[in-house]
Amino acid sequence: MSIRLKAALLVISIVVVITAANLGSSILFTQNSLMEIMEHEMVLAMNIADDLISTRINLLKADAHAVAEALNQLDDDTELKKAMAVKLAEYRNFEAFTVFDRERIVSSFGYPITDDDWRDGNKYLSRAFAGESVISTTHRDKDADELVMYVCVPMDDDRVLAGTIPGMYFSGVISKFRLWETGNIFILDEDGAMIASIRDHLVQERYNFIEIGREDPTEQTIAHFFAEMITSDSGTGKYLFDGIERFCTYKHISGSQAGWRVGVAAPLVESPSNNVRDGLWFAALMFLASGIVIAIISSKYIAIPFDKIEEQKNHLEDLNKKVTAASEAKTNFLANMSHEMRTPLNAIIGLSELTLGFDNVPEEALENLEKICGSGMTLLGTVNDILDISKIEADKFELIPVEYELSSTINDTITQNILRIGEKPLRFILDIEAGLPSKLFGDELRIKQILNNLLSNAFKYTKEGTVTLKIRCERDSGNNMWLSASVSDSGIGIRQEDIGKLFSTYSQVDTKANRKIEGTGLGLAITRRMVEMMNGSIDIESEYGKGTTFHIRVRQGFVNDIPIGKDVASSLKNFQYSNRRQVQNARFVRIRLPYARVLVVDDVSTNLDVARGMMKPYAMQIDCVSSGLDAIEKIRRGEQYNAIFMDHMMPGMDGIEATRIIREEIGTDYAKKVPVIALTANALQGNKDMFLQKGFQAFLSKPIDIKEMDAVIRQWVRDKDKEKDSGALYSGEERRQSNSRRSGGDRRQQQRRNGDVQPAETPSAPSLLAGIQIEGLDIPNALRRFGGDEQSLLTVLRSYSAETVQMLERIKTVSGETLSDYAVLAHGIKGSSRGICAEAVGSRAEELEHAAKAGDIAFVNEHNAALIEAASKLTAGIAAALAAISGPKERKTSPDGALLDELKAACEDFDMDRIDAAMAQLEQYQYETLQDLIVWLREMVDKMDFDSMAKRLAER
Repeated sequence: MSIRLKAALLVISIVVVITAANLGSSILFTQNSLMEIMEHEMVLAMNIADDLISTRINLLKADAHAVAEALNQLDDDTELKKAMAVKLAEYRNFEAFTVFDRERIVSSFGYPITDDDWRDGNKYLSRAFAGESVISTTHRDKDADELVMYVCVPMDDDRVLAGTIPGMYFSGVISKFRLWETGNIFILDEDGAMIASIRDHLVQERYNFIEIGREDPTEQTIAHFFAEMITSDSGTGKYLFDGIERFCTYKHISGSQAGWRVGVAAPLVESPSNNVRDGLWFAALMFLASGIVIAIISSKYIAIPFDKIEEQKNHLEDLNKKVTAASEAKTNFLANMSHEMRTPLNAIIGLSELTLGFDNVPEEALENLEKICGSGMTLLGTVNDILDISKIEADKFELIPVEYELSSTINDTITQNILRIGEKPLRFILDIEAGLPSKLFGDELRIKQILNNLLSNAFKYTKEGTVTLKIRCERDSGNNMWLSASVSDSGIGIRQEDIGKLFSTYSQVDTKANRKIEGTGLGLAITRRMVEMMNGSIDIESEYGKGTTFHIRVRQGFVNDIPIGKDVASSLKNFQYSNRRQVQNARFVRIRLPYARVLVVDDVSTNLDVARGMMKPYAMQIDCVSSGLDAIEKIRRGEQYNAIFMDHMMPGMDGIEATRIIREEIGTDYAKKVPVIALTANALQGNKDMFLQKGFQAFLSKPIDIKEMDAVIRQWVRDKDKEKDSGALYSGEERRQSNSRRSGGDRRQQQRRNGDVQPAETPSAPSLLAGIQIEGLDIPNALRRFGGDEQSLLTVLRSYSAETVQMLERIKTVSGETLSDYAVLAHGIKGSSRGICAEAVGSRAEELEHAAKAGDIAFVNEHNAALIEAASKLTAGIAAALAAISGPKERKTSPDGALLDELKAACEDFDMDRIDAAMAQLEQYQYETLQDLIVWLREMVDKMDFDSMAKRLAER
């Protein structure tokens, strides 16, 4: 685009803006003023119409009273008819007269009221008997097929006169009046029906726009306006009719006892403001045309200096392209060279480390190899820095966030850097707190790299004194954490004039003083870029000759509120930290929550048993249901829980829909606020946020991690106020045992630090499972998952075996029509298998679940048999192990009646603990009679069909 054209367009744009601003302000000012005038005129017309209509109403009532007075003294029907004939000839507005007493029509003349439906319970006659004079709304007389109205006045205490007038009477009164071109007057009765209008069909058909608007969306604006009109004494407003916007003023008719409203309406397009607006538009267009002509003429002279600037700009752009191309070539060269150098470096470092491990290496060669290895590591670090900076310059540097353990990250960092002390008289101090979060979400490798860069600089530039690493964390609003770290040293410091150069690429400050210190000058440039990518900041404080402190602050994702604790913090500070997760899990102490009640929802009964088994140590009341509908019904009945653990994928209604109904449709404050925790085997990245947006409070993935579940229970189930009321979390004996376990663990940990003992091994299986091996099942891990409670594990295994056999039967045949049902069943097998640490079957089921969801029927048919075979072998192994553990049963004649009654009551109450206890006692024996009942009851328990159990037990 030429400079002259740009100049012309600029001037035209200015003219357009000025024109639009003037036009808009002028139209707004004049329109407001004219609307006020318009409204004043319409109100004046409405008041005139009100006076006219009220006068006619009063005249009709006066005439009817005169007739009533003349007829008042007559009782004979013949005399009444003669008198009414005379009055009809005298009062031409009336077409008929009818006299009522409180029970019947006494007499009538002309077109009498013969429709008893109109008379029975009619509100107008009732008001006349009460002493009022009132005119009815329009009414279609069935015999005469004519639209009429009735003027009802009292004659004496027991009689009323009703004078019939034409239904179009008031339309005739207002039909002569017009406002502007098509503006008109109309009258509505007390219910909104049209009783007078210039449009006769609206009156004849008794149009009620309020009722029409309920069925026809196109008439909603006029319906809403008329609804306000019949409930207000007066007002103004706008509505659409026949696709035209109209302005209307209205008021209650002064002379109407029935509550009629008169309205004056006119299309807005007919208002005087339109003519003024057209004039303003014409003036604006003329001004705009003049401005365009001037812009075209003046643009020639405006463009001259800009043409010269454009030439200089093109020249600079050519130079910039050459510089950019050179920079890209350098970046590509560095990236390629870095990759090429890593291959021989890996060989140099690897082979030297391998040779250093030989026993027969000569002393002189050993020293040389150590130097080669050290130099290779230094060069590898330089190559890595060059590779990172080339990625940054090519805008290909990315963060890969994961969930990581902060204690391990700190340990790796200090372990790598403590070797840099060497023979220097340096003291390394780690300043951390026990309240640091145990886990964060972010790019762990880049966090380590940032800390390593800062620490390596501190150790390189400090000959003696101290180097301190300080780490803190704070949570902001939402799911973010701010990780703050500072690295302080007592080294050579930095001159104030050099601080601004620190983060420049390929440069070192004070090179003369630091010529003996290795480095490329890339570390701090890379560090700043990584910190900025984490929405953070980096600052520096330094005094030349006394030391330097770097401060960084980066944003990480929140995982949970579990801190690293005093033991881990102390181990890190003493540089004696080790990963003790298995040992900690083995002696993991749960809080006791006997006051708490939770609901677990899952369509697979094995998963319910897993959850109950893992929650058992908390001493909570745990209710279980097998569908979202059952959970909804429980909440709808008013049952209250501290929390609901809701499975995601369930047939019929998934957990998200069930939670939505609980939140939005039940309507109680409790249902809206009760914590709902999602349980799902689909632990994909992003699912957690999706569940939180759907009304869930937390998210647990299957197989359930014991510590994650504990964190959820502590946050959403635990009630500290109730704990205070009860006096303590544990009984005295439980507290002593817990303290003993903690102190014993601390002593063992201290002994391991001193090298006195080896880490404790995982506790062996209890005696019932000793020597038991089931192919495809990791029994030791399964026991750890249930806190070593063998009875809970055996209950879950029995449930899994029965449930899975039924599910396998349902997936033996699959087609395109049943593929979605197959996916749900495979999902259930996956979750329940992983819940008992049967990973092989769980993985097979997961593959088939994904294939079914993708519609890959060929893959499902090809691999379904393998899943059935593996799962069948597993269930058979579990069944054989359970039979071996239980051994032969004592025989009895029949089950204990009282025990069956207890089981029936427990089923009616949906009390899982009592059901399990009763079944455990019943299944201790082999019965001569009703053994089939016991087998059937076990099948129903596994299906959680407690209603059927209660019904059959009641019929026995």
